[in-house]
Amino acid sequence: MRKSMDKIVKKDDIDEIVTNIMGKLLNKWKTEIKKETLEEVNKERVKMKEGYDKKFEMVGRKMDSINFDNANFLEKNAALHKELRKMTEEIKQIKIGVTEGIRMANENEQYSRKKNIKIHNLEERRGEQLIPELITTLKDKVGINLNKTDFVAMHRIPGKHGYPRQVIVKFLRM
Repeated sequence: MRKSMDKIVKKDDIDEIVTNIMGKLLNKWKTEIKKETLEEVNKERVKMKEGYDKKFEMVGRKMDSINFDNANFLEKNAALHKELRKMTEEIKQIKIGVTEGIRMANENEQYSRKKNIKIHNLEERRGEQLIPELITTLKDKVGINLNKTDFVAMHRIPGKHGYPRQVIVKFLRM
């Protein structure tokens, strides 16, 4: 009987067997759950990576476009600066030319005025003949004899109201 009793399964043995089986099942389930979870995580990671890669590629293309546009703007800016410097130099040269032209015009004007005389307080009358009257006045009051051929031009210039206008006389030679 003892031999038979040894063959009878005891509660502790059953507990040990069940615990052993359950442990193996739990380990197997854990492994399968881990495997399935890792597969799902990897699938999601791949999807996310593809999405980010597409977005990074798009951002990269936009950056390339911006860099290209920036390079074009820099090139245009440099060309405009070069043109501005050239125009500034041209303006300086034009200013020098204008200043020289004004100086020469003033010299010419002064030279041409060498033969001019401005006469003040010459009585002004309606329908006056300035050249003959001046010839007579200069002969009578100053003692200078002149002919009509000695004059190039003679006319009155604007003056103050109530006073006789001044007369400009341009002589042929002086």
